[in-house]
Amino acid sequence: MTPGRYRVLIPYTEDHPDHPYKVFDASIEVDAASPEEAGRLGMAEFRQLAEVSGTSWNRRIIRDGIRVEEITWEARGEERFRVDRFSPVPGVAVCRISGIADTHAMPDIQQAMEEAVASGASTLIIDLSSATYMNSSCIGLLIGRLDGIRMLLVGTPEKIGRVFRMLGIDSLFQTYRTINDALRSLSGKP
Repeated sequence: MTPGRYRVLIPYTEDHPDHPYKVFDASIEVDAASPEEAGRLGMAEFRQLAEVSGTSWNRRIIRDGIRVEEITWEARGEERFRVDRFSPVPGVAVCRISGIADTHAMPDIQQAMEEAVASGASTLIIDLSSATYMNSSCIGLLIGRLDGIRMLLVGTPEKIGRVFRMLGIDSLFQTYRTINDALRSLSGKP
């Protein structure tokens, strides 16, 4: 099989008082040379996400339920990564992330955030409404940027929001449906 992009679907349960028997699904996308390698890389990333979350409950993987699916080039075409930066009002910058935000996208996201801060922004709005995937490296990049700047998330897709909740970091960010909602909150208008 030729190298490609794969989606690794990992069902798991948690020892958590609010949902002790519920089965969750982690969907992790990786670049790999084969489905077998994709499975190994996906499992490693899942373990890393579980460690980063710092939660006190255990996660148990349902090993016979793990699935690996190849993402075809046709499907990937509409998910190509892009980051745009603009400033809707003084002191506020928006970074709009589109497509797949993985390790390859990290330098562009970091550069956009650094340019926003260098241009004088004290608040950074991260628009995820067009993002289709965000890996642990990019999530870590957002968390690392929380120190020293106010960051708001906008339009977080359910798939990415689920990862934030799984990691227990959703409470670190103020989230809004649209950029206008976020801007209204900054101005104190309802």
